[in-house]
Amino acid sequence: MSIDPFLYSALKDLTPHWQELAAEGVLRRFAKGKALIREGDRSPAIYILLSGSVHATASRPNGQSILFASYRAGEVFGVLSMDGGPWLSSVVATEAVQCLVIPRDRVEGHLKEHPELHLELLMGAIDIARRVTAAAKKLAFLDVYGRMISYFNELAGESPQFPLEFTGLTHRQIAARIGASRVMVSRLLKDLEKGDYLEIKTRRLYLKRPLPKKW
Repeated sequence: MSIDPFLYSALKDLTPHWQELAAEGVLRRFAKGKALIREGDRSPAIYILLSGSVHATASRPNGQSILFASYRAGEVFGVLSMDGGPWLSSVVATEAVQCLVIPRDRVEGHLKEHPELHLELLMGAIDIARRVTAAAKKLAFLDVYGRMISYFNELAGESPQFPLEFTGLTHRQIAARIGASRVMVSRLLKDLEKGDYLEIKTRRLYLKRPLPKKW
């Protein structure tokens, strides 16, 4: 399989075992907003992102979505699908995506030749468990405003320089990320805008200064 050298650079931080397995993959492209996987699908495969980013979300009975994890170029997901069971979340492209899809039979064939890859799969499962546990803790122990602060802090990074600009961030996306209704998120953002903490323009959010710990 021939991969554009620019795309191949996304694999450089993967372990040699994952790089070898990537050679078994099929190159797929997905437009922004398209689902790579839908919750409940039975299509065991491992995905390696070469470009773009995706969100893994699960749906509540009331139709709201909860975001459990985000993945960017150079990251791997799909390890838990290897048991053949249904996918527990939908995976949607948040921007144009190119990825390698490696079906279970090719993964199993590679495992027979390289049993040490089992450890890589285990580490992938542990990573998923950590992401889901972190999301569950925020839902259990933080209120909506607390979860929103936590999300903005993640976006801002360790040493943010204010003001910060977030492009393409919608109220619906924030709601899905923090496990809240879009109406609640819109209300909080409007209040914070009145307090001169942020400014909202068309598909742009400007964070002027650190948000207060309580609101």
